[in-house]
Amino acid sequence: MADIDNDSIDEIFLSSANTYDPFFTIYDFATAASEWTSPAGYASAASVTHADFSGDGHTDFLTFGTDGRATIFNVYQSNIIWQSTQLSGSGVAAAAADLDHDGLLEVIALTSNYLYVYGRTSTSNPFLERANIPVINATGLLVADTDGDGQHEIFVLSSDSYSYANESTLRVYNGSLAPLRTATIAARVNNMVVEPSTTPRKNLLISTVGNDSYSYYATGASEIWAIDAVTGAGVWRSPGFPGTFSRQSLNAVDGNLDGQYELSFGTNVGAFITR
Repeated sequence: MADIDNDSIDEIFLSSANTYDPFFTIYDFATAASEWTSPAGYASAASVTHADFSGDGHTDFLTFGTDGRATIFNVYQSNIIWQSTQLSGSGVAAAAADLDHDGLLEVIALTSNYLYVYGRTSTSNPFLERANIPVINATGLLVADTDGDGQHEIFVLSSDSYSYANESTLRVYNGSLAPLRTATIAARVNNMVVEPSTTPRKNLLISTVGNDSYSYYATGASEIWAIDAVTGAGVWRSPGFPGTFSRQSLNAVDGNLDGQYELSFGTNVGAFITR
């Protein structure tokens, strides 16, 4: 969701389909109408994020398809800024960040098999692959500075290949994909965001998969945990919630502007917001 045309009204960027023909569309809730629709033929989106890649002051959208192809749409000018080749593995997630502090955004793309970084030397040049590293059973991606040193870290979640193994591995890389650290989380995890804080060092918020979801052998309810971004140690955990958390549905925002963040999330049972 973003204000694409700078009219102070947010629009929503949707991945949809006409039967078996996936496409993308911009929907304006104020007018209850679609403002833009892409041609058909794209794969369903594994993830969507937004940033100004073109430098024109308008929001662009980075999609990462289940087919392992990243695409940047300039919706305001109705064109495609860049599209990757089909990457190895199934698409998991993509993010955008200025990893090298040159004023240009890099694209970080995660498939089930590899982690990639793409960059470019100007907004008029194409993105080129700068680095890649193999991963195993990757399930989640987060790019953030959690230790306050001014450098983005790249967090990659992986799960055991066996459904009954109730744990996840969190691997952290720098912008060049050099490994920084690894932590084990004693739960299967399907969402990961930064906990808002006024301090330089930040915790991570994760949603766990409980016993009413994928596996008969999983124990405990679906919960939200705060964990230390360096060690993976638990900081606090919520009560259990009904259902399984939807992917990319966990958000932490100050919705009522009272200085305290609220959690919003969705499960297969319903949508929730804390107070």
